[in-house]
Amino acid sequence: MWQLSLLFIISIMWTIASAVYPHKSEKLKAQERNANQLQLYAVRMMHYFTFALSLLFPWIFPPSYDGWFLAYTVILWIHWELLKMECILSLWEKQILDPTYQLGDTPYSNPFIDLFGRDIGRFLVYITFFNLGFVLLRYFLAHK
Repeated sequence: MWQLSLLFIISIMWTIASAVYPHKSEKLKAQERNANQLQLYAVRMMHYFTFALSLLFPWIFPPSYDGWFLAYTVILWIHWELLKMECILSLWEKQILDPTYQLGDTPYSNPFIDLFGRDIGRFLVYITFFNLGFVLLRYFLAHK
């Protein structure tokens, strides 16, 4: 079962990547031309994978995996707090795009979300929070 779920996440990741690429801003395209392409690609693929996992987790994994998702979410929050409200993958992406970037310079700027456009990116973040609420409810109802 988990192998099919992983395959599904990877296919969604590639679909998102191919849909997003043509919509990049000229500023982002210019930054990317000067960046290490392999590093940028690797970081974005990791970001696509973790984002797709957050979006699709409750719908493709059975409730027995809810504890893992909740632990994953807690680890995400802790690392954001430790990194001045920046995701480690966004920090790496910013440093690849601009080698002079320092942790905390622009914590709420996110090149990965900018690939989607702010409105779509915000909507995807809302879906992630909805999924977290759904998993929390499902987890506590199953363990009461």
